Amino acid sequence: MGRVAVFAVLLALLTWFLHRRLVRATGIPRRWARLADTALVVLAVSTLIGVGSGEIFPTSWARPIGFLGWVWLASWLYLIPGLLVIGLFAGISRLRARRTDTTTEVDPAKRRTLQLATAAVTLAAIGTAGYGVYEASGPKISRVRVPLARLPEGFNGYRIALITDLHVGPARGVDFTRKVVEIVNAQNVDLIAIGGDLVDGTVAKVAPDLAPLADLQAPDGIFGVSGNHEFYADDGGKWLDVWETLGITTLRNSRASIQHDGDTIDIVGIHDYTSPAPYEPNLTAALAGRDPNTFALLLAHEPRQAIEASEMGIDLQLSGHTHGGQMWPLRYLVPLQQPSVQGLDKVGNTVLYTTRGAGGLGARRYASAHRRRSPFSNSYARGDDLRRAHALVACERFDRRARADQVAVAMCTVDTTHGRPHLRASLASREDGDLTRVRVIPLRCNASGSVGSTA
Repeated sequence: MGRVAVFAVLLALLTWFLHRRLVRATGIPRRWARLADTALVVLAVSTLIGVGSGEIFPTSWARPIGFLGWVWLASWLYLIPGLLVIGLFAGISRLRARRTDTTTEVDPAKRRTLQLATAAVTLAAIGTAGYGVYEASGPKISRVRVPLARLPEGFNGYRIALITDLHVGPARGVDFTRKVVEIVNAQNVDLIAIGGDLVDGTVAKVAPDLAPLADLQAPDGIFGVSGNHEFYADDGGKWLDVWETLGITTLRNSRASIQHDGDTIDIVGIHDYTSPAPYEPNLTAALAGRDPNTFALLLAHEPRQAIEASEMGIDLQLSGHTHGGQMWPLRYLVPLQQPSVQGLDKVGNTVLYTTRGAGGLGARRYASAHRRRSPFSNSYARGDDLRRAHALVACERFDRRARADQVAVAMCTVDTTHGRPHLRASLASREDGDLTRVRVIPLRCNASGSVGSTA
């Protein structure tokens, strides 16, 4: 309740700012000014309802109204900076006019230009947010093959579906959950991993929207860990209890063993990095008494938890949280907090995969992120039919924009079954002696394992 109250104050201040820039500054006729102010009030109320949907207001009536508010809120990321830029240029123009002209009358041509520029920015902002809603309306699959040096032979070709960040509640309900479940079950994976942030709201108001998760199917089980949003509107422990009733084994700073074709791996799970007491993440407790020679798979909501994981011998970490940077300009801020924003990466000795998530908080995701969505992934381990060759080459051979402290690490994988070489490579930077993967560069290789650029 307190969180929504604080947001209401900020919402009122920003709505007043929009009134000043959209109505007063443009000098539109009184009739249109009243319509614009009415629209601003309606949209502000819709936004407040959207933020409170699932926490204060029942989703049955608040979700449709709140959805409009979430779209409006998303457009602010573009609208407010655009209006500030227009205001800056308008201010400079007025200062110049005062130095050369003593009249106080407003130039009709300049006023018209201001009105057109403001209208263009407003339409562009709303259109961009609307496009983001459309693009995020349907979850899609991203398939990723993950080479793992210590993976037991019995797990060659093992398949995992990673589901994170549904954010069911304010803008999405049971139908969205059911759609994700149907897509995942169609993949016939060995194990399903749930990486947190399934909900935004209280157990009383939003729990029914997760009911389809009970239909998830995987022979080796379904395992899940909490995200940060499980703790925002309710007690995260209560949400994990709900998951348990749906057949999900929740890992609360704990681990389980998975056996497959005669081999065993440990699947470890910890609470989110920011979880409040008494749910703080404790990887030490989760690993206590474990055989360090056993392969360890960690479920942790945030990629930055891989830093500690690498120090404690985790082989593979699966995460979400980042939404691939979500929207401009947020995508430039996320790397300041997280070591990886999306995709396959490496932190120290730990392989890290970060999915973009299946949903979003409200309607505000992916408006200007990369077009390809990664709501969950099938991760394929190494197989006997793969032969690897590694080469360290100077980065400038493949990317002229690379810094001097960056190198390209190429892994040449030859599929002997089909006789076609398959290459994965990445641009990496050295930091304190560790190799941190940044992004993928296309290279080519031949059967002998030599590496070259496709450029």
